[in-house]
Amino acid sequence: MANHVWGWPAGGFVGVDVFFVISGFLITGLLLREHDRTGHISFSGFYRRRVKRIMPASVLVLVVTVASSWFVFNAARWQTTVVDGVWSLLFVGNWRFALQSTDYFASDRPVSPLQHYWSLGVEEQFYLVWPWLMLLVLVLLGRRAASTVRPRLVLGVLITVLSVASFVWALHDTQVAANRAYFSTFSRVWELGAGALLAVAVPLVSRLPDRLRPPLAWVGLAGMVAGVFVVSPNGFDAPASALPVLATALVIAAGTGVRQQRLLFPLTNRAAGYVGDISFSLYLWHFPVVVLGHAVLGDGLLPGLFLVALATILAVYTYHLVEDPVRRSQWLVPRSDRGRSRRRGHRRHRRSTQARPAFFSPAYQKTAVSLLALVTAVLLVVALQPRTATTTATVAPPVGLPSGASAGTTAQDQLQASLAQALGAEAWPTLSPSMSSVLTGGLGPDDIHACGGADTIDESSCTWGDPKADRTIVVVGNSTALVYVDLLRRVIGNDDGWRVISYGMYGCGFRDMTILAPPPDAQKSCRQRPDDAVAAINRLDPDVLVLSGTGNVESATSEIGKITVKPKLVFLPGPPADKDVNDCFTKVSTPADCVSVPEEGWGVLESKLANDLGGVYVNSQKWFCVDLRCPAFVGTTPMKLDRFHLTTEYNGLIAPAVKEELESREIVRLSA
Repeated sequence: MANHVWGWPAGGFVGVDVFFVISGFLITGLLLREHDRTGHISFSGFYRRRVKRIMPASVLVLVVTVASSWFVFNAARWQTTVVDGVWSLLFVGNWRFALQSTDYFASDRPVSPLQHYWSLGVEEQFYLVWPWLMLLVLVLLGRRAASTVRPRLVLGVLITVLSVASFVWALHDTQVAANRAYFSTFSRVWELGAGALLAVAVPLVSRLPDRLRPPLAWVGLAGMVAGVFVVSPNGFDAPASALPVLATALVIAAGTGVRQQRLLFPLTNRAAGYVGDISFSLYLWHFPVVVLGHAVLGDGLLPGLFLVALATILAVYTYHLVEDPVRRSQWLVPRSDRGRSRRRGHRRHRRSTQARPAFFSPAYQKTAVSLLALVTAVLLVVALQPRTATTTATVAPPVGLPSGASAGTTAQDQLQASLAQALGAEAWPTLSPSMSSVLTGGLGPDDIHACGGADTIDESSCTWGDPKADRTIVVVGNSTALVYVDLLRRVIGNDDGWRVISYGMYGCGFRDMTILAPPPDAQKSCRQRPDDAVAAINRLDPDVLVLSGTGNVESATSEIGKITVKPKLVFLPGPPADKDVNDCFTKVSTPADCVSVPEEGWGVLESKLANDLGGVYVNSQKWFCVDLRCPAFVGTTPMKLDRFHLTTEYNGLIAPAVKEELESREIVRLSA
């Protein structure tokens, strides 16, 4: 929770690794005890219990989250949340998020308030397969072996083989696609397997000498805590995640075979026990509360404390009013078993009532729920009120957008004035196109978009302007370069003396492969595209070579060194990538919430390359910002469709200022 609320500790996500070990231990132990007791495993009973345990609270949180998202998020993000909800409801959300993490166009989008359901997907997918494998082994061994050590030995071998295979795959996938590996069931089976193996070894572990248990428990607890600070937050790291996994196994082993491990007070006190009771509801609630809460309240210590308190309150009442009552109910229990189930339920109810704090009496429950509803309603009303801008700016008088400069006023001057005017806006204007259509639309015009994929470039289809022009601009780099292709073809307009040719590729710098977990064909193309570009440049002998999103200094310098012709090198950084309109543009936001600030180091790479290679560095910041502040729109035109990429309409708006800049720097000379 602290990791999600404040970003500290950075490795707080290893709590999921701990969860998988515990889950594998508990569920495998439950199935083994049932088989030892009855000689078989009741799959109907097992899955019925899973449904009663998981579905009520998870469906409640899903519905509330999707409904709340409608009040907070923009239309595009709400639609995405609905789709996330469907995947999560079917317990396959982890694969949706894995696919998004490897999708260049979705990997940098705002986090879903339902993303945490991925771990439930991994768990339930494991339990769709694991009980059947257990039964197969036990049936093959026969009833006669049920009371011997043989079944557990064979199961232990099976778990070990599966876990080793999963761990090896996790090591591989971590190197190829760390973000995908994080969500993948195949990369996580070994963690569940560690707990399952421990459950199989219970007869052996129970024989541990009592004097060894406290040291083992404390070493394990120390390892779990260390994992929070040691494991890198940059994606899934299979070798490092072994630390919290093994540490959790040590803690469980230290407590196996004894009623209570009294010397491990951080985990065995009553407060920790109660947090354990509500932990499932707390896990479900905390993430949507954090994501939605940050959209409404922003970040910081006090908002974070409020969100932690709200998530805890919701978890407490979900546990006592939904999760626990449904689990004890007769729902889904066969009629023949209801008497026995009812008696067990009454015993559990008496124990839970005795352990339950006094404020969970019916009277207190009604009062607390009423107060909670009232507080929530007040917070919603306050949150949905339009907020005033928290920053100020010198607002220029209304000016026309730079479709043409008036006498004595340059297109760049007009653009700067329009940017300043947008920075002073206190409410969102009616945008054209609407922000929702921008956020759900594609990345640039279709003809340019088609040239950025993994296929070999068809040069004739990726040329704009006069195909037989005497003067040529070639553009290389990643998706930023592709967006600038649209801008440059607007700059040359109808000038029949110029043409623009694109050799850019989504996610790939000029030699430096920065694409996130591409499929094999994209990886191959990402390595091949710079070679194709260099060959084309040497053949075409262009007048201007524009580089944007080039990767790193070493790789770009190396690739440029292969060019035998001498075009004018122009290094053009992309727009400042600070705020993402997918995230900051909400139903409760103001334009000030989406004002970006150029990140540290913006333009440094391009400036260094220009200086080292004798090229021209074009400071594009003036097209997007005034005094280091960059609005999300100008006039009625949205500027960007995510953190990095300009809208087609904004390209058209700034084309006069860009043309003015390129001509004044003698990069191009266009006819009047």
